[in-house]
Amino acid sequence: MKVEMPPGEVLDRLAILFVKRLFLAASRDTDENIRFYKNFKKDVLDGFLELGQVKPKLIFKTYLKFIRLHKKSWGVRDQMEAAAQAENADSYFKFCREAHIYNLERRNLKNFLNEQIGVDFKEASNFKK
Repeated sequence: MKVEMPPGEVLDRLAILFVKRLFLAASRDTDENIRFYKNFKKDVLDGFLELGQVKPKLIFKTYLKFIRLHKKSWGVRDQMEAAAQAENADSYFKFCREAHIYNLERRNLKNFLNEQIGVDFKEASNFKK
C-alpha cells in the first residue's frame, strides 16, 4: 500500500535530508560536498525557494562556515599532537583552548540552523580528515 504525502511534506523531508547530508559529510572531501550542493541546488533546491520552504543561501553560507571551522579544528589538532610529541605543555594547552573554541562555534552554527529552518540533526561526533 503506497502512502501519498502532500507536496509540502515531501519537500520538507528532502530539505531535512539535504541538511543532514551536508553536515554529516562535512568531515569528508570538501570539494565533493560542494559539487553535491551545486548539483542538488540545480535540481531540487531552486524548487524549494519558489515554494518558500528553504533558505538555500542561509544553508550554504552556514555550511561553508562549518567546513572552514572543521578544517581549522583539524589543523589545530595536528599542532596539538606536534606539541605533545615535543613535550611542550604551554603550546599544547594553548592549542587545546583554540580547538575548544572552534568546537563551540561549530555547535553554535548547528543550533542556529535548527532554529532557522527547523531541522533537528545530530552532528557526527567522530570527525575525521
